[in-house]
Amino acid sequence: MEATLAINTDRLAAVTARRVIDARAALRVAKDEAAKAEDAFRGLNVEAVMLGDGTKVAIVEQNRRTIDQKIAQDTLPEGQHQRLTKRVVQQALVDEAVKGGWLQQAAVDAFTKVANVKAVKVTQPK
Repeated sequence: MEATLAINTDRLAAVTARRVIDARAALRVAKDEAAKAEDAFRGLNVEAVMLGDGTKVAIVEQNRRTIDQKIAQDTLPEGQHQRLTKRVVQQALVDEAVKGGWLQQAAVDAFTKVANVKAVKVTQPK
């Protein structure tokens, strides 16, 4: 004798939706906790810590570039702007355009902001 299983799809959808909501809430909490832990690590004024399992936690300096989309659109000729964008200017394409010589660095500097940040990097052995 075979058993028949009836699935209540409305209930399944509601339970699955609740799981999404709960997971997103947990992710928000985890991101907040990670940010607090990283701030505390930066406050120690150490460059790196190597843990017993080989995991390294270090402060690294990075240059983060952001593009002002409106200035980019106003600065670049239409054809260049279209080649560098889908919806937003893509930094990798800008770099290649400068490297290839068809876009001047001065134009890029007009719509690109560079911020030096100290990030916490975690490297775990495989």
